Amino acid sequence: MKKLNLFILAILLTVPLYAGESYFGLINNGMGNLQTPYSGKSLGRSFGIASKDSLQVNYRNYAGWTGLPYTTITVNGEYGVLYAENQTRTSQLDNANFKGAALGIPIKPRKWILGLNIQPYTNIEQRLKTLSTVDSNEVTQNIFMHGGLSRANILLAWKAMDRLSVSLAYEYTFGLVSEDVLMDINDNFASRLDFTYRRQVNGHGLVLSMQAELLKGMGIGFLIRPAVKGTLTKSGDTPSTSLNGDVEESIQLPAEYNFGFEYKAFDRYSFGTDFIYQDWKNEYKINGQTTAGFAPFYRLGVGVERAGSPRRFVNYSQIIDWRFGLFYSQLPFELNKANIKEVGVTLGTTLPLIRFRSKLDLYLNVSKRGDLTQNNLQEWVVRFGLSISANELWFVNVEN
Repeated sequence: MKKLNLFILAILLTVPLYAGESYFGLINNGMGNLQTPYSGKSLGRSFGIASKDSLQVNYRNYAGWTGLPYTTITVNGEYGVLYAENQTRTSQLDNANFKGAALGIPIKPRKWILGLNIQPYTNIEQRLKTLSTVDSNEVTQNIFMHGGLSRANILLAWKAMDRLSVSLAYEYTFGLVSEDVLMDINDNFASRLDFTYRRQVNGHGLVLSMQAELLKGMGIGFLIRPAVKGTLTKSGDTPSTSLNGDVEESIQLPAEYNFGFEYKAFDRYSFGTDFIYQDWKNEYKINGQTTAGFAPFYRLGVGVERAGSPRRFVNYSQIIDWRFGLFYSQLPFELNKANIKEVGVTLGTTLPLIRFRSKLDLYLNVSKRGDLTQNNLQEWVVRFGLSISANELWFVNVEN
């Protein structure tokens, strides 16, 4: 394992490498970089677990969906630019990604809500090139790793009391991580070998959540995902038939704990904080065994929001929401035997399209990930995203 870590570090420092979202995440038995999906509204202020979200669809706490009066859909997307630096070189990359979609269907408006959503969970997209010598022949390897895991949910949210909502969801975790290897051997035959290795994951779990207003304007929220147990299927497409058969192993994804607090004060101002925790070091297991190189993941976010005027007959500029937030997190793996930290700032706004029916949430996120001294690698990441939320308009009396 020490040799593997040294090999990965050598790759990062000496060979060309391409990453879609991050240079981090290259680790033995890894599934890529961890995603923490929020709605566009919450990403603009760095909190949302205890909050009603844009048109009441909350990506991190399904109990918050009980405010829905109509069928509601939300779709998220993001564009990011990455500036990375190690001891020998700097680089710039960009990417565009789908960040999730959700559909809420009131069985009984503002009381019982049936929900569906899909969210990215992990992601990896990295290319690397290695040079070596075998039997006096130069060997060039081009490796492309891509894929990741996603979560799909079907949920039921219930407003049990005026100030208390709960939710229960079934969650299916699925995904595929592929590794394509093209090997060129500089021998008399100019040999070329092409390999493909695949790791497919399927898992099932439950999600429990709660949202409550303790005092007027003061709310809390919880969401717990117990550890997900599933199947990891390894397969290959190589010149060796012995490596191509499916091999099934057990996999456990760590439990996730979410806690949030929000306080609404000073008329249209809200203040809040979120905390998320997963123990990837001790709870991520394959065939019951942990893997070296992982670390506990946590994320702490704080922020403030100024809501637009609730009055009907005002200028458009007065009904726009504004947000600001800060976050600090630790990534779920190590590099150079050190934990990887990320600190960032967020800005956001909501632009009503059809007031009280549809909105466009915009956010800007700037963060620094890793440390050149401790990790021998650091990244500056700029992300711009949007979220569109809309209520069902059919058969709705406009006068209402």
